[in-house]
Amino acid sequence: MKTLKRTATFLCLTAILFLVPAACEKNSDDDKEQTKTELLCREWKVVSIGGLSANYECECDETLMSFKSDGKFSMIFKLDGAVIEDESFDGQWEWQVQDESVTLEFQYFSEEEGWVTGFTILDIQQLTKDNLWFIFADDDEVYKCVPK
Repeated sequence: MKTLKRTATFLCLTAILFLVPAACEKNSDDDKEQTKTELLCREWKVVSIGGLSANYECECDETLMSFKSDGKFSMIFKLDGAVIEDESFDGQWEWQVQDESVTLEFQYFSEEEGWVTGFTILDIQQLTKDNLWFIFADDDEVYKCVPK
């Protein structure tokens, strides 16, 4: 009986010695701090604008923004899962001074003028792996986005 108790104690201690260090190991990917570019470069779903539904100003049910590390940008509007081609647009993006805002240059179609090149600045309010909040330079409403 004493031998069985010692064997059980030995096995418990051995398990603790092997399992505790493994449980305490840090995941290097989780600990790595991402740069602002790494945080920004993904597809974002706009969930609200000025506290209202993201789609209250357009006839769409989903608004997506995509930033690529090569400087490409797209804004896609969808209705019933299909892209609304004449509303969606592509362009370029780049960081401004001190990485606090992003300049967007994009092409869009205007019925009066045809294809037009537009420029705007996004003033980044919050940028994390879970949130992108920004204000367009000529607006005062906060756009809130989550990863798609």
